[in-house]
Amino acid sequence: MRQIVAARAQPGLYEPQLTVIDETLARERTDMQALFKYIEDSIVSIAAGSNDEQMERGDGTGTLPEDAIIRQWGRRWLRVFRRKAAVEESFISDALANATPLGTQAPPVSEREDAADGDLDIADADADAQ
Repeated sequence: MRQIVAARAQPGLYEPQLTVIDETLARERTDMQALFKYIEDSIVSIAAGSNDEQMERGDGTGTLPEDAIIRQWGRRWLRVFRRKAAVEESFISDALANATPLGTQAPPVSEREDAADGDLDIADADADAQ
């Protein structure tokens, strides 16, 4: 993801490259958000102590010391992944704040200027010789 953001933020990009990279970035950003949402949904039930598979051990009341450790583990990992998602979103927003706007066209190619200070340009000398 960060490589795509770095490519999108580099100066000197023009259309159609901007559009292609921006479309890729939007698609990858959506996939990243879906991944973090899936991770959060998977961990939140453990953190809340409502994951049936984990709580079926022992007497099933959820009062065993191991159950408290599992819930604490879930809360910590939930916090880690929420922070990671926020950091990635912040990185993307900050990196694209000064990126080249979509629709920017390349400057027109100007014709080659004559050699400065009377210097002889080799291309001109070859053209004159023929």
